[in-house]
Amino acid sequence: MKRYPAAVLLLLLTGCNDSDNSSENTSSTDDTIDTTSPINVTEKDTDSSVFISDLDVGLDIDFLSSVSFTIQPMPGTFSKPIKATFTPDALTATESGFLLPVFGLYSGYDNQVTVDITLTDGSTRSVSTQITTSEYIDPNGSYDNLQINKKLDTNNIAFSYLHLENNTDQGPIIVDVDGNVRWTANTPTSDYRYALFENGRFIIQDNDELVYLSLTGDEERLKITSSQLTQIRPHHETSKGKTGYFLNVDTTKNGNNLVESVLLEVDQNGNEIDHWDFGEIISTHLTENSEDPSDFIRNGIDWFHMNSAIYSPDDDSIIVSSRENFVVKIDYASKKMKWLLGDETKHWFVNHPSLQPLSLTSSDTKPIGQHALSIVNGELMLFNNGQLSFNQPAGAPTGIALASSLAMSFAIDESSMTADATWIYDAGIFSDICSSVYKSGDNYLITYSAVDRTNDNPSRVVIRAIDSSELILFEIELDGTCRPWNTNYVELSNLTYQ
Repeated sequence: MKRYPAAVLLLLLTGCNDSDNSSENTSSTDDTIDTTSPINVTEKDTDSSVFISDLDVGLDIDFLSSVSFTIQPMPGTFSKPIKATFTPDALTATESGFLLPVFGLYSGYDNQVTVDITLTDGSTRSVSTQITTSEYIDPNGSYDNLQINKKLDTNNIAFSYLHLENNTDQGPIIVDVDGNVRWTANTPTSDYRYALFENGRFIIQDNDELVYLSLTGDEERLKITSSQLTQIRPHHETSKGKTGYFLNVDTTKNGNNLVESVLLEVDQNGNEIDHWDFGEIISTHLTENSEDPSDFIRNGIDWFHMNSAIYSPDDDSIIVSSRENFVVKIDYASKKMKWLLGDETKHWFVNHPSLQPLSLTSSDTKPIGQHALSIVNGELMLFNNGQLSFNQPAGAPTGIALASSLAMSFAIDESSMTADATWIYDAGIFSDICSSVYKSGDNYLITYSAVDRTNDNPSRVVIRAIDSSELILFEIELDGTCRPWNTNYVELSNLTYQ
């Protein structure tokens, strides 16, 4: 909890005169807007997160068109101000006016907050106040001990805030590019690990529930429903689907335990739109080509290990990362495989001839144990971990391993069935599991989530931003394996809640 209450600050409204200014709101007896009275702003903090609070604004909500808060950046920092705008429908009325949620506060700091108000008559008001917060203490001892290896020294950066997909019991973490933690949830939950950030809230899988977790601290839960899948459990990513959300799930289907091989798309209410069972998809292909799938598709075993799935609107397809095997592209509707991209020294290629024609030809290093798929300017970007397979059948080839992990982009030509690497970044760091790379403008955000995991040194996470010339803009480090396991950038400078 925060240790210090914020002071009540008054701002005399523009155009006021010598009238009595003791009123605590701008309403008057004849229901017209009173432009002569000050607006009282008082902190009403009921949030357990030090990064979230509320301001009780002494203005009749019926006179409000919109209101926004802006947190002024700490001196000497380069992150853009956090700003959010609310319509009356997104607010809670109080006896004195309404509650304005404020989030993204610096911890252990006297935060300077500006409240900008637009009234129904079109006039505007501005109030400045201060919210003093206590120090953030991470119960797991990780995120309050970030090490800054390289500090940002320019505002020429394409993003200001990072979403750290946290594998502890705190849920999502937001950090700014200056190395300050700026948000954690009110209520830690062990299954809040696989979150998509969208429109000022996180969309999260929590067992068989779809959870909307707003930066304001509000939470909504909806049951995930499916006609064929039961015992739905989350893993890895939540991402945007064609019309809903893609969920990577463990599940039971027809009595079979399916481990990390099913992609489920649900609508905004948690109802199934469709699902893609990759054991079924690949088994059908192998059987149609007179091959026995039993040594490849093994229920109850993590033979596929889906860790990323994205929708491609260009040709209505889905691209999925199977850590154990390859990157695979399938048609959204027919569920037929279009191509495979991966290490051809592994079991899937060596022992299954019917899959070989689907394999894209490339003279470059192919994905090996890859993570974090994205499409950038029509090209496939991914983090190439470079670690061989963990769960191949006994005696089957497990593939090769790289000396260091690579961030890569591939230009794929389906007419020639080729994949050419258009960008390769090699920092000389090996991170065999988890990890990610994403691009924003001319900047790349790269997370090595398991540095030194395979040797005797303590495992650590390195988060690095580089520009197009591969100049390091900033670098953050923390102890632990896959803590976070994936990092992406988020926009917090112009949020809207309606």
